[in-house]
Amino acid sequence: MKDNIVKIKISEIDRFMNHPFRVNQDESFNELIESIKNNGLLNPIIVRKKNNRYELISGHRRKEVMELLGKEYI
Repeated sequence: MKDNIVKIKISEIDRFMNHPFRVNQDESFNELIESIKNNGLLNPIIVRKKNNRYELISGHRRKEVMELLGKEYI
C-alpha cells in the first residue's frame, strides 16, 4: 500500500471506538498550538478509510489543535 498525503475535511474524521488516548490541554499542548500557528502542520496525522469517512489512528493532539485554530482541512 502506498502512503499518500492528502487534505481531508476535519469534520470527516472520527476517533476509533474505545481508543484509550485522551488529549490533555497542558503546557505541551499549548506549545503545539504555537508551533502549528507559526509553522503550520509539519507532521501529518494518520487515518484509515472507513465507509465514506476516516478513522483517526495517530495525531489526536494535532487534529484537536487544528480544530481549535478554526481550520477546516488537515
